[in-house]
Amino acid sequence: MAPSQITDDHRCTASRLATTDLYQVTAEDESAKVHEDLTERGYDVAPVQQDGDPFGFVRRGTLEDVSGQTPISNHTTTLELKHLIAPDAGFETVLNALYERPRYFIASQNEISGILTRADLNSQPARLHLFTQISLLEQHARELIISEAPNWKEETLLDPEVIDQIDAKQDDAQSNNVDLPAIHYAKLSTITTVLTSYEPCWQALGFATESRASTELHAITQLRNDVVHSNPIIQNTDRGVIEDGRTITDLINTYQRLQQLTQSSH
Repeated sequence: MAPSQITDDHRCTASRLATTDLYQVTAEDESAKVHEDLTERGYDVAPVQQDGDPFGFVRRGTLEDVSGQTPISNHTTTLELKHLIAPDAGFETVLNALYERPRYFIASQNEISGILTRADLNSQPARLHLFTQISLLEQHARELIISEAPNWKEETLLDPEVIDQIDAKQDDAQSNNVDLPAIHYAKLSTITTVLTSYEPCWQALGFATESRASTELHAITQLRNDVVHSNPIIQNTDRGVIEDGRTITDLINTYQRLQQLTQSSH
């Protein structure tokens, strides 16, 4: 399936990613009660309404040292355009937005209908979208290997057990009348090893050096494994490049390369 053939079911928009089970408060609510409720629910922020309309939002942290009797309106940040994201914003737009700010609100029909944070990138819609994109890359990579490295099993330095597993899977498939080239039974980690072992392959993918190909394909393989095994996609909600675990910065870089690789096949 080419990127242009991805249906709406495969698209991943801000509204599909956002948390919609919201705890909303009114401008007149007491600060102590709101702080207590936010703490119990494990929420960092809540939308604030005034006279039935969106007014702003309040952060739990700002309520820790305030007088319990004061109304929430005294501690509310007024909603501005910079705090909002369009419900139909695509996945790459969402990534870039979440790099700039850690959270956004989705407004719909004069109400706040969702909150989007970096942690929402660990949701099932994000996993489905990333899995689709990585599957497109795997398909393209297999076709490239068949074309440019037909003797990969004999010429690539691979663990003999890996070859045995591939042969066993191919034998099982053939016994069930499914006859596909051996590379179709290889894991993505094996596919990337083959790709980086053949200069025509990594050059066809747009890489300038073997080491760059190895580094970036390894990052995609790690992302794929986390997607498939339901491990966190965002492992650190900071955005630095020296943080432990995958950050929004890391995900943007890997996703952009993934997009470039899938689009290079057309």
